[in-house]
Amino acid sequence: MDLNLLRDTPPWDWPKDARKTFLNLLKDRLAPPSDRLIAADLAGDFTAINDDLAHALMAVLRDGGEPEELRALGELVYAEGLASPHEAKIVRAGADGAPVIDSSFPESKEYLAGYWIVDVASVERAYAIAAYASAAPGIGGAPMNMPIEVRQVMSGPPKEFL
Repeated sequence: MDLNLLRDTPPWDWPKDARKTFLNLLKDRLAPPSDRLIAADLAGDFTAINDDLAHALMAVLRDGGEPEELRALGELVYAEGLASPHEAKIVRAGADGAPVIDSSFPESKEYLAGYWIVDVASVERAYAIAAYASAAPGIGGAPMNMPIEVRQVMSGPPKEFL
């Protein structure tokens, strides 16, 4: 499998065994470093990642003996798609604290389709990743250029509450 060719190919056009190839390369410390680097880059794509690849990428990150360039590709911490809005439920606490569930979801032009958590060195890198996600191909392969909201994960209460 030509990994360089895959870099220029949309993930949905990759061969079915691409994930297995990425996994094998990530686990094989004797594989050519350039191939392992490409495999790590491609394996982290939001359309390719699965549990096995995520574990392999995390193993590379944790191993101080791995090349720094390879370990630096581990920016994707977690990603998850969400069910469609018509499956959403609005929940609030009732007078007795029991959940009150409203199954009607208000119409909206925008909704949260999923989220990514990335661990990056700078906000500029987070913006670059968001721009990459925004340009994901839509129907017909044209970039969707959808708006992506970028926020920092809170590590404590906002300063104004302290």
